[in-house]
Amino acid sequence: KGAERALRWRAIEIEREGPRLASEDVMFATVLALSEKPDRGEAVSENAKYWGPFFVDIDNDDSIASAIKTAKAVINKLLSLKVSEKSISLWASGKRGFHITVPMGVYTEDTPVLKLPLIYRQMAIAMMLFDLADVDATVYSTGRGRMWRLENKLRPDNNRYKVRLTV
Repeated sequence: KGAERALRWRAIEIEREGPRLASEDVMFATVLALSEKPDRGEAVSENAKYWGPFFVDIDNDDSIASAIKTAKAVINKLLSLKVSEKSISLWASGKRGFHITVPMGVYTEDTPVLKLPLIYRQMAIAMMLFDLADVDATVYSTGRGRMWRLENKLRPDNNRYKVRLTV
């Protein structure tokens, strides 16, 4: 399991439209972009800024029905906060649950921010998302950032794909 994730972590330059990840060997990308490019083994500085969408990870090893219920609850919470359905992106992860994102420009200026993952954690707390079953609170980490599988890439552990869904 760990072999796939441990292949290589390397920084990829991004454009404002997003990273260029067409390469077949790229299976994961960080959810957020990082303002600096640390070398292998080098820590990310305290002054690093992050840029990218608010994100929610939903996992349940035992019950996809529970994960579906939680995904619907998160989406309904976002809609109740006047987030447009068109602004919500949703994926089935191909294994245990779902990934949900909302573009940064929906709630703040679309520019790099210091400690953005920790701000997103506080947003999730304020929305009471951690009160829902299956919402993963550990994904709001700083450093090099949270890695998510790219969509439409074959998972070698179960021969499934992360696929985009409609809300």
